[in-house]
Amino acid sequence: QPMVGKLMKEVAKRFTPLANISILLLIATGIIIFYYDKNYTSLLDLENRWNIVIALKHFFVAIMIIIHFYRGLVLNPKIERFSSQPNEKQTARLKKISLDLVKINFALGIMVLLLTAVSISI
Repeated sequence: QPMVGKLMKEVAKRFTPLANISILLLIATGIIIFYYDKNYTSLLDLENRWNIVIALKHFFVAIMIIIHFYRGLVLNPKIERFSSQPNEKQTARLKKISLDLVKINFALGIMVLLLTAVSISI
């Protein structure tokens, strides 16, 4: 159990900067697509199907970003704090929440990819 925690900490340390860079790239490419795409009429034009799909995609990406930073800035420090105390139940509960959030982000990522495919086909 302690080895798994150490391994996950090392993996997170290596991949968090990549995730942060990916978030910046998502935002930058989203802005570029909005600027150059002929389907874009207005951010609040929900009568255009393309805008609806893109709005859903942006919503899911925003949720993914919130989850990512919540895990990194709030949840992981709590897990580390509780790991140094003899409260194993609390640590296990927080680790389960963190893993569940990873699963949610994975599912949202798949939804974003599907919405991208739909937006291209419109």
